[in-house]
Amino acid sequence: MKIIEIGFSRNKHNLIGSNLIMKYLGADYSHCYIKKTIFMDYNVVYHSTFKSGVNFLSQRNFEKDNIEVKTYRLLISDQDYERVMKGIINSCGKQYGFMQNVGIVIVDVFRKVFKVNINNPFTKHYNCSELIYKLIITKLYPQISKRYNPNTVTPLDIDNILAEVTKV
Repeated sequence: MKIIEIGFSRNKHNLIGSNLIMKYLGADYSHCYIKKTIFMDYNVVYHSTFKSGVNFLSQRNFEKDNIEVKTYRLLISDQDYERVMKGIINSCGKQYGFMQNVGIVIVDVFRKVFKVNINNPFTKHYNCSELIYKLIITKLYPQISKRYNPNTVTPLDIDNILAEVTKV
């Protein structure tokens, strides 16, 4: 068995994008990521950001710009861990899906204002929540993942899913 942590954070420097996402979600975080101990007590963060796309970052460097708000610890089988890690490695270097975030708002406006369901028109690349959703949620919790759309999933959705599956 292995442990993978899913974390939620906000920017330390009150960047406008982070603040807009928190306000939109009604949450005290704007970002989600995977945290993994790779060597003794040395942690890395795996995430997707506007600045650098999908990548690994040392936790020390991550903490220079971010405040960790909450973390879920998932105990998973060695086989699931291997599948997740392969997905993580294969996703490194992909671009951040900024426009996907814009599309999430468009989808919500059409649903709430016009009572019309549309698909996100911007599905290229990865935002942070889609990354966690595709690499963790769909692999470990396929039944729950059917209730969400990977192109509109938000950090709040990831938090709600993890709260549900980690209930004792």
